[in-house]
Amino acid sequence: MKKFLILPALSLVFITILSSCFKDKGPSCINNTLERDKQVIDSFLTSKGLTAAYTYDSQAGMYYTINDTGSGSPVALDSLVAFKFEGKLLNDTKFAEGSVAAATNSLQYYSGIYAYALQKIKEGGNISLIIPSTLGYGCNGGTNASGQLVVPANAQIIYTFWLTDVKSH
Repeated sequence: MKKFLILPALSLVFITILSSCFKDKGPSCINNTLERDKQVIDSFLTSKGLTAAYTYDSQAGMYYTINDTGSGSPVALDSLVAFKFEGKLLNDTKFAEGSVAAATNSLQYYSGIYAYALQKIKEGGNISLIIPSTLGYGCNGGTNASGQLVVPANAQIIYTFWLTDVKSH
């Protein structure tokens, strides 16, 4: 009698374990909506008294302010550019900084926000962008080269760019 009970009991345990492997655990993370990001950014701008300084570009889906237009050469897509940048969270925590010291690549070499930002200023100028999480690191956040999380999930970020050199190509 015991032999007959062991096989069904083991089968039941095996089926339970196997079925748990196929359960849908849902999405591993959930992205903010653009509307939610805009609420957070608008609240941030209001609290800092910066609402009038920033413009929302609905086509790009981000906010920007030109801190200094610059007085040097304007940038075209085929211009060779050198620039510095800094990335911060809304709480002013710096998570990234870098530079392209020599103007050896054209603007079109650089992706998305780099090209967007640098086209709005001239040599010597600087611009700040506030990027919604939906266009930034999303629900996964961002890590540094060591794999350490430096941008929390669904964080809105501020990038500032300084255009240091522009050469015609």
